[in-house]
Amino acid sequence: MLARETAFARRENRDGTIDAICRTCFVTVGTSVWEAELARAEKNHACDPALLERWNRLAARKSITGPQQP
Repeated sequence: MLARETAFARRENRDGTIDAICRTCFVTVGTSVWEAELARAEKNHACDPALLERWNRLAARKSITGPQQP
């Protein structure tokens, strides 16, 4: 498991709130202006196994077919 500092990305929103985003499953696990709330949301987050399986299948399909052309 990645350390908390690297397991989640942070994104600042126009309204001053900050999103905590899981770098593994790409889910926004919390939105707040308070660091403590984001840290709590990150600590309590568990990736959904079904979502991870979906990401893995998509990644495998892309690696087999190569990059998609726009």
